[in-house]
Amino acid sequence: MSNGTFTYSDDTYSDLYKDVYGFRPRGSYFYDATPEEKQTIWDDLCDSLERHNEEEKVEYIAAQGRFESRIEATIKTGAGDRETAIRWIKEAEDVLGDCCGEDDGLCWALGLPFGYFTVGHYNYGGKR
Repeated sequence: MSNGTFTYSDDTYSDLYKDVYGFRPRGSYFYDATPEEKQTIWDDLCDSLERHNEEEKVEYIAAQGRFESRIEATIKTGAGDRETAIRWIKEAEDVLGDCCGEDDGLCWALGLPFGYFTVGHYNYGGKR
């Protein structure tokens, strides 16, 4: 960078790396790099994180659609209402009494965003 202004952070590099790849960097040359090299690494990670977040959003929308369709189908097969359908789906996915909590266990099992069942939270482009 010609103007000497850098936007990277040595303190949060490991966190950013983990957000992108799911684990912390091991033996990373980032800390030994020049400021210009660090900025390039940082910018690449930021771009990767943006792509990752967009891909995750698409995956969540698809998972939400599949789940909502499953609820509708479960209601039609006899559950009667949404609450019962969700309980039956939790039973089928074997997440009742799960150590993480039934709702988070179901989110994990079905690829839904954590917190999906929190009021006002679940709507990644689909409808509630």
